[in-house]
Amino acid sequence: MDITYTWLLSRERPKGKEVVKFSNPFDPKDLPEPSDIQMVLNGSTNSFRIHNLYPRYFRVTGSGEVITFEPEVNSFASSVSA
Repeated sequence: MDITYTWLLSRERPKGKEVVKFSNPFDPKDLPEPSDIQMVLNGSTNSFRIHNLYPRYFRVTGSGEVITFEPEVNSFASSVSA
């Protein structure tokens, strides 16, 4: 199973780099079991959890590079509901 998420960050400057795309691959241990997702899709439960979904802090440089400030230990988790 593969789950991907992407952030599109919009900003005023610099010209030509107003939109920056940020995507971070998941560690398989942070993903829900496929059976958890299947239960949401068939309606027997209403959510599943993804750990270390995104970093707590990041910054976008002038060149458009996204830099995270801390290790994944401080990342956010999320429950995905149907």
